[in-house]
Amino acid sequence: MSRNLLGRFPVATVGIVAALSLVLAGCAAQTDTTPSATTSPAAPVDAKMTPVLATVETLPEPFVGSDGKTWLVYELSLVNFTSGATAIDKVEVLNPETDTVLKKLSGKAIKRATQPFGGSSPTDEDIADEAGTGSGKATELSTMAPSSGALVFLEVAIDAGQPVPTQLSHRLSLTAEAAPPGSQKLTEDVPAIDITSGQVPIGQNPLRGEGYVSADSCCANRHRRAALAIDNEVFFAQRFAVDWEQLDSS
Repeated sequence: MSRNLLGRFPVATVGIVAALSLVLAGCAAQTDTTPSATTSPAAPVDAKMTPVLATVETLPEPFVGSDGKTWLVYELSLVNFTSGATAIDKVEVLNPETDTVLKKLSGKAIKRATQPFGGSSPTDEDIADEAGTGSGKATELSTMAPSSGALVFLEVAIDAGQPVPTQLSHRLSLTAEAAPPGSQKLTEDVPAIDITSGQVPIGQNPLRGEGYVSADSCCANRHRRAALAIDNEVFFAQRFAVDWEQLDSS
């Protein structure tokens, strides 16, 4: 008797498992017909590939310099999201309301303004001219290696009496090696950013005496390039640093 009962248990177990499998299969089939809540939205019809991702690290805050012009000093962060080298041929800063070009960098200017993530600023020797003189690094300076990033240091000057825009947009002209043949020359329009309206603090005279000269002051100087990664952000603590040097009678 006990052997017969024991012999029946496996059969009953198989039956239960089979029934359970059918129930689960039915649930799975029903679940498959339900749209997933995590499905990404469809891309807009006018969407296009942007091999370089561009963001602004710190929103520009306008201030009036000693020259009477209003200055916007900030950095554009670029990431080459491709498997090939991508050259930055031109960077334009625009007023999106009027589509007016406020600043344009190309040629030597873009090479001088570009610095790879974690790298150092280019020297005059690094800027090679069309004749091939200099260190020969000119092409490298404005060409991003595959899967790499770079900073473009920007200074936009608004003449005295001219209105300061409330937003800025950027247009990149690129040569992407990894793009399909015939499509390697392309233009990217970066979404507009706001210009902050906060009041820039003005400090008192930090020095006493005479004969002081302002050196390495705003804006394209070695202080400006000191980028530090802190608490998952990039800081530019020396963006407005100034070296004051005192001259004597000699």
